[in-house]
Amino acid sequence: MKTSFYLITIVPSGGKTISAVRVLEEEPIDKLWNQYEMKANGVYRDLKYFNIVQLSRHSIEVQEYLNKKTNPESTHVIPMGKKRPDHGKPDNWKLGDRKPGS
Repeated sequence: MKTSFYLITIVPSGGKTISAVRVLEEEPIDKLWNQYEMKANGVYRDLKYFNIVQLSRHSIEVQEYLNKKTNPESTHVIPMGKKRPDHGKPDNWKLGDRKPGS
């Protein structure tokens, strides 16, 4: 199946804007919107703003994303959701890249 780049932006009512580029299977935007908005609502009970848009491969956001993929030292985690109390277990849902060795 064909994939595309998407920019997902989430603003919880009591927090900072979380935004990341993801590579997803290309589907109608309303189907992706429903799927990812449900995931975000499962993590943040009170969303102020949610958006998902398809990006051109040549956009600045995609180029930065690809640079991070080729240079693992520059990747960082953009956490989504609350940390689990058990140390060493992953978060419920991550939107972003993991650092090597974490």
